[in-house]
Amino acid sequence: MTRKASPTIALFPEASFGAALNCVGIAQALRARGARPVFICHAGFSGVFADYGFQE
Repeated sequence: MTRKASPTIALFPEASFGAALNCVGIAQALRARGARPVFICHAGFSGVFADYGFQE
């Protein structure tokens, strides 16, 4: 049986903490389902998503 590769899903929230943290919740749910979420973010948000264990 071959194992399917985990999909990589890019999230690009607008530059506001409300939108960014909503995307963190979505990314956590995606990761729990086997996906690999990564964030594309404004430089001002550097480190925010990494603090939750996500690649930026």
